[in-house]
Amino acid sequence: MNFEIISRLGTIKANNSCSQFPLEIVWPPYRRSAVFILLFVGLNGELRVLLTRRSRKIRSFSGDVSLPGGKADNIKETCMDIARRETFEEIGLPQDDHILESKYNIKLENLCNGKWPCYLSKNFLSVKPTIWFMHNNNSTTSNNNKYSEPLKLKKWFGHLNDGETSSIFSIPLKDAISVKTQSSLPHEYSRFKEIGYKWGGISRNILYYYYYTNSPNFHEVSWLKDIGDMSSDEEYNSGSISENIKVKKLWGLTAQILYDIASVGYQTDPLLLPNKSISDKTNRIIGHETLLYGLHEFAHQMNSSKRSKWEKDMIANNPKAKFDQVIPVFYTK
Repeated sequence: MNFEIISRLGTIKANNSCSQFPLEIVWPPYRRSAVFILLFVGLNGELRVLLTRRSRKIRSFSGDVSLPGGKADNIKETCMDIARRETFEEIGLPQDDHILESKYNIKLENLCNGKWPCYLSKNFLSVKPTIWFMHNNNSTTSNNNKYSEPLKLKKWFGHLNDGETSSIFSIPLKDAISVKTQSSLPHEYSRFKEIGYKWGGISRNILYYYYYTNSPNFHEVSWLKDIGDMSSDEEYNSGSISENIKVKKLWGLTAQILYDIASVGYQTDPLLLPNKSISDKTNRIIGHETLLYGLHEFAHQMNSSKRSKWEKDMIANNPKAKFDQVIPVFYTK
């Protein structure tokens, strides 16, 4: 199963997911961001994804559960460069693959080579997901075994940056789609909800997954359990279902990206199957590149590092700010 999932993510087809627009338009030079999606095999052979909790010291999205990543330092950085650099700064993952192989006996493979579509963040950055698979690098490990053999780490290879990351944990990738597909398989979240709302006049659904901090359902790997958690009780309680239960809340764009990746990997969404044509009106195109293209071509937004007044109003949830103020109504529809 893991082999098929990894293969689908590594050979994602343009007719249902990849960009139909020039990269410099949907991933504009001064608004570039990238996230690092690290997949590995867990204790029970399940495919897991690494998540972090952002430090309260960070100005944007402080305390949120997120994927490692951040903004570009310059316009020459590729999405892979950004993701690797930011992941090193946040959780200490070595940027040198030779160190991972020689010192920790693990190998990191880049899937899809930056072909996954971009997403528009609430603060008007274009976020490019990069997907990676980490596995054992034993000489006795065959290509087939690397997809089923749990990742063996005697210790965590990095460190947490106190100024950026307060804790780190993992969840099964399939958790992202288990409710939507009405799966009977066990999941590790304690609660799920989906809320519809409108941002700038465009309807969006927000997914929420709640994970107990100390859950008996948590099949966490030992090398992540050993990492010191720098989160305060206040951080956990602020997202709790009740006053006496501490949880981590996965939601928003991070949850949406993982849902899309899991949908493609497990082929659970019929609107994303390879036989669907992009001309088919029932086809679901993942990511926000159509909107990003419209913002660039029609609205002339996101073309500098400085936010426009309209962008600032959108970020502040000004009820008077709408996408159709800057983009033709026919396009927003």
